[in-house]
Amino acid sequence: MTKKKFKNPPRFAEWILSCIYPDRGDFTSVGDFREEFFEVYQSSGPFKADLWYWMQIAKSIPSFIRNKGHWNIILFYNYLKTAFRNIKRHKGYSFINITGLALGLASCFLVTGLIIYELSYDNFHENSANIYRVNQDYTRRGRQFYESWTNHKLMQMLINDYPEIIHATRINRADSSLVSNGEKSFYERNLITVDNAFFQMFTFPFIKGDKRTALTEPNSIVITEEIASKYFPDEEPMGKLLKIDNEYDYLITGVVKNTPPNSRFQFNMAVPQKKAMYDLPWSAMSTITYIQLNPEVTADEFNRKIGDFIQKQIVEEDLQIQLFLEPLEELHLSRYAGSLRHTLYMYSLCAFAILLVACVNFINLSTACSAGRAKEIGIRKVVGAFRNNVVFQFLGESMLLSFISLFAALVLAGLLFPVFNNLINMNAAGFTFLSLMTPGVVLVMIGVAIFTGFAAGCYPAIVLSGFSPVKIIKGHLDRGSKGFALRKILVVVQFGFSIFLIIGTVVIFNQLSFMKNKEIGYNKEQIVTIRLRKGSEKFYPRFKNQLLMDSRIIKVGGISTQLPYFWECTDNNDWEGKDPDQHVVVGNCHIDYDFLETLGIELVEGRNFSRDFSTDANYFIVNETLANIMGISSAIGKRLTLVGQTGNIIGVMKDFIFWPLDSQIKPLAFMLGPDKVRFVSIRIKKENIASTLGFIEKTWKHTVPMFPFIYSFLDEDFNESFQAEESLGRLLTTFAFISIFISCLGLLGLASYTAQQRTKEIGIRKVLGASASGIIMMLSQEFTRWVVIANVIAFPVAYFVMSRWLQNFAYRTTLSLWVFILSALLALVLAMLTVSFQVFKAATDNPVDFLRYE
Repeated sequence: MTKKKFKNPPRFAEWILSCIYPDRGDFTSVGDFREEFFEVYQSSGPFKADLWYWMQIAKSIPSFIRNKGHWNIILFYNYLKTAFRNIKRHKGYSFINITGLALGLASCFLVTGLIIYELSYDNFHENSANIYRVNQDYTRRGRQFYESWTNHKLMQMLINDYPEIIHATRINRADSSLVSNGEKSFYERNLITVDNAFFQMFTFPFIKGDKRTALTEPNSIVITEEIASKYFPDEEPMGKLLKIDNEYDYLITGVVKNTPPNSRFQFNMAVPQKKAMYDLPWSAMSTITYIQLNPEVTADEFNRKIGDFIQKQIVEEDLQIQLFLEPLEELHLSRYAGSLRHTLYMYSLCAFAILLVACVNFINLSTACSAGRAKEIGIRKVVGAFRNNVVFQFLGESMLLSFISLFAALVLAGLLFPVFNNLINMNAAGFTFLSLMTPGVVLVMIGVAIFTGFAAGCYPAIVLSGFSPVKIIKGHLDRGSKGFALRKILVVVQFGFSIFLIIGTVVIFNQLSFMKNKEIGYNKEQIVTIRLRKGSEKFYPRFKNQLLMDSRIIKVGGISTQLPYFWECTDNNDWEGKDPDQHVVVGNCHIDYDFLETLGIELVEGRNFSRDFSTDANYFIVNETLANIMGISSAIGKRLTLVGQTGNIIGVMKDFIFWPLDSQIKPLAFMLGPDKVRFVSIRIKKENIASTLGFIEKTWKHTVPMFPFIYSFLDEDFNESFQAEESLGRLLTTFAFISIFISCLGLLGLASYTAQQRTKEIGIRKVLGASASGIIMMLSQEFTRWVVIANVIAFPVAYFVMSRWLQNFAYRTTLSLWVFILSALLALVLAMLTVSFQVFKAATDNPVDFLRYE
């Protein structure tokens, strides 16, 4: 009888079996199964042999899963118990690790939530992906600039010529309106004028009324829930009337939900647009235009179609207008209005810096403390632990600490949210802690925690798990100059970022102080400003005369535009000898006879407007900048044409700041117009300010009883323009404090660790005669060197970043050397105070105790 040839089991089945019964030595379960398979093969043939082999796998899988799960749970429990035991044994290090990382994660969580919130503006609209604002690249006389305002007639002409447009609307905002219902009368700031398609384009849900017809009638008005409950608390608002500016009656045709805070369209009332003024030239830009495109049409395609739409119809040779679309979802952080973008960049940089400091601190202490566990690892390997077991143990412990820190960070962020909200001056009702708990923010935080835990556990896991257990047990383990060098580098990085934040904080507050205390060219102190709303301006002469009858009122003047910044300007100007190609934008407004004296604006040449000269109604007073641009030795008596008025210049006033401090002083011209006054400036005495304000209010109510009394102080209005910088400064100060605190926590832990590692060395030095001061100097020198190196690295980075930031201001402070010296000394002093206790304790303890140490 011939012996059958040997046949191997199926390869895939054998691979599965090798996974169930891994190789543990010379005799393997897979080999036993192979022998039995051969016997079945010889007796019953290949088919039954293969079937038998697969049945053995099927029988083995349940017990494999059960045993694997059982032992994995036991192993996991053992790892968990060891991790908590290690945390308990090293309470100080664990506290420092968890506290530092929790602070860094909490800071990152809050700033990330803020950024995601800012990015969410207007993405709740159902059609947001297809809605665009029509912008203009506007070039005139060689001067090019971006403009979001368009001509009033543009919208209808685009609708007529381009079928790709589904809906379009123009939006204008009334600065402030007096709204009345019977005896209830309030100033409302959020009234907008729109076209009927507004509510079909944008998703503002209607509670009452029909969005398609709500604004079809010229006297209709749509209000929000807030306005409805404010003016009609106990009655049905639909069909009721609201009077605006004591002149126009509007019929309520719809009630919508309050506008979400993350929308650029903050309104509480909407009324139809007034009839377009088609006789205005294309250069007259009076509204903002939005269009909704067919989803099949892209913005790039439509831009190519409408780019020269206006240019074809312009007759002015020196004017060029190029239309282009900007997506609705990008408007809040538009690249054309970069102040908020720059602020968010700075916030992000701060959050990244503090998180990096926290992660470095966590990684540094984790790697330092892990070296002390070498014997534990050696014993584990002697009793049978594999290298991957040691790796999983270290990574697991590090991950555990990281996720404990993450949980603590979420609790900490919730507790600190009101403080953070106050720091950034975010008063939006929808910006709450719960609103930050978006999936994106949570995933970012979990990702950071996983990365940090992995990075902290990776180095000790790989290095210590690779050492020979015999060397570890005998004490021949080299604790690692490489690990020590890594820790030095990490400490330098930590303090480098902390010093950068300190320098940034000092520079920002120095710039704020510089701007607030800068000589602006007029006296803004003790100036009360009152706005004359529509209908109240006719009472100005009487109100002014009544005020001047009291000795507490020093002077009263009026101006047609708002203080402290004049936004009205024009390039429609001319003067004697002007180059036809010269393009100059001139600020302009009307004042009364006493405005210059009220604000203390000095005249360097000529005279003020006077009641003794009736011709002054056609004359001008200009600032030094405009006089210099005109290029003549004396501007007095020269002819000037501005916004359709031609007359002589009778005075040149000293330059003063009337535009934000991020730009240079502009040309300015004042015209006489007491009847055009819309803002009253009242200079009062310093004494008894409260009683003076009471007198002004009483006089107002007596003179203008139908309008509420609202006032402000000019110096406070001026300081409000620095809110963004102040918020950035406050946040940077807080982050700098947190960063230096985390760095000092880490340094404290490293100082304690270093003192423990060098215990015998310190004891031997003391026995041989070393003094306590010498040992203190020896131990402190090392930490001092790290901080000094951190300063050397941080200085050029901070200089570059803060120099770029200061370029945003036309008037800016200098980056003085004292800022860097102060930051360096502060970091050095804090570092020395942090390690001083551990260093002093190590240097003054009994050397006998040192030499007993094991």
